[in-house]
Parts: sequence; C-alpha cells; structure tokens
Amino acid sequence: MIRIFVRNRRDRSRFIGRRGWIVSRRRARNFPSTHAAIVFCHEHEIADAEVLVRFGEPGTADVAINLPTELSTGCAVGEEWLELADQLAPMTNS
Repeated sequence: MIRIFVRNRRDRSRFIGRRGWIVSRRRARNFPSTHAAIVFCHEHEIADAEVLVRFGEPGTADVAINLPTELSTGCAVGEEWLELADQLAPMTNS
C-alpha cells in the first residue's frame, strides 16, 4: 500500500493535521496523491518540507521529493513543480 506524507526536513516529523507534526508515520496524514501534498504545502506555507512516498513493500525504497523554498513562502507555485506533481500522480495513485 502506497502512503504519501509531508515530512519536515529538519526533524523528520510528519504532518498530522491541525495538531501539527508527529514522529509516528501510522498517525500521520496520508495524502491521496503527490500533487495534493505539494499543493497543500504551498497553500499552507509549509517550509522545509518534503513529500515522502512510502511503497510499503519489503525491499522497496522510499522516495522523497524535496520542495523548494518558493513553494512555502507565499510565492507563486512554479509551473515546473506542478508539472512534476502531475507526472508523479499516475505512479502514486492507487
């Protein structure tokens, strides 16, 4: 089962919701797609974040997508990042 999180790059905690951040990945908010996670970070001005894709299968590696500062400082979302999110969506939507 694929799970998609927003993770703080500094302390490795994961976004849980209105209550903030948590270390446990079991209770972390699971996003429906990488695109949704990237847009969420932009809309909520979340700095120092990465979108983490966990495949959950033994022997598979996690994929971390580092988000640029521009996404989390109130600047316009770069078209190239939305294009990347769109390209990743078919791979991370189950």
